[in-house]
Amino acid sequence: MALLIARLLGRRQVAALAATVLTLSGATGLNAQGCASGAGRYTLRVQPRLVAFPVPTLADFETGWIASAPVSIRIRPRGNVNFSWALCIRSDDPDMGGYGKPITDLEWRAAGQSAWQAMNGANQLVSTGYKGDDVDVELRVRLDFNRDVPDTYSAVVVFETARL
Repeated sequence: MALLIARLLGRRQVAALAATVLTLSGATGLNAQGCASGAGRYTLRVQPRLVAFPVPTLADFETGWIASAPVSIRIRPRGNVNFSWALCIRSDDPDMGGYGKPITDLEWRAAGQSAWQAMNGANQLVSTGYKGDDVDVELRVRLDFNRDVPDTYSAVVVFETARL
């Protein structure tokens, strides 16, 4: 259903998913939601560069969702400077295209968490840490047999880091 392709653009890590196309980027700063563009030096590495959502089956529709392999985010401060950080996630799109599949049908959670969070346009805290760390993020797309139609869906997803 989708694949994730990453490329490095300056200090931002960007990736795209086709059929649920995600753009992943890293930025720095802090605001009321925990993350925003601003000062700070981080290196974000997103792996894998290719994530595939399989074509949904009838069983997936009965389950109500389809998942991809986890996305691993490696966070490293630059210049041997250690400090606390926050990792946030958001989407810059109101929907995933097609018939207007809601962006909230794209869900995420940090590995080890039980609750799934609906994607939206506000920064949502994924994890906090000190020095460098790796964070795995799981993604899934909710399916609705009565509403979803075969199509290619896309969305922009942004990962941001902020110095705390």
